[in-house]
Amino acid sequence: MRLRSIALLLVGILIALFAVLNWTVISQSTSLNLGVMTVQGPLGVVLLGLTALLAVVFVIYVLYMQTAMLLDSRRQAKDIEQQRSLADQAELSRFTELRAYMQGEWIQANQANESQRAEILARLDRLEANLAANIEQSLQK
Repeated sequence: MRLRSIALLLVGILIALFAVLNWTVISQSTSLNLGVMTVQGPLGVVLLGLTALLAVVFVIYVLYMQTAMLLDSRRQAKDIEQQRSLADQAELSRFTELRAYMQGEWIQANQANESQRAEILARLDRLEANLAANIEQSLQK
């Protein structure tokens, strides 16, 4: 138990002990003024009843607040999970776009490489043909 709960329990026990020890005085009938009329009744019992009513109202209020906080916490957890899911989906789509971009770049690089290779091979063929022609011309002379 937390310190606050122990303190509240201790105060409740002290009030109950005080009421038991002074029950004869608390239950004595006296004249009570209610504002619009006067009645006979035990003032101590009325005050104890009002204290108990106040304690019950306080407990109900605390339970209401805890329930509201729990519901709010669950709602926030759902919202966070939805946001996390959206972020994961966005990240996945970025990775997909990056993969497509990289594949496109790779294909372009391969095409450029192939065209350069074909150019170099064609050039080598021309140079070889020129060299063969020059060798043949020099042999004929």
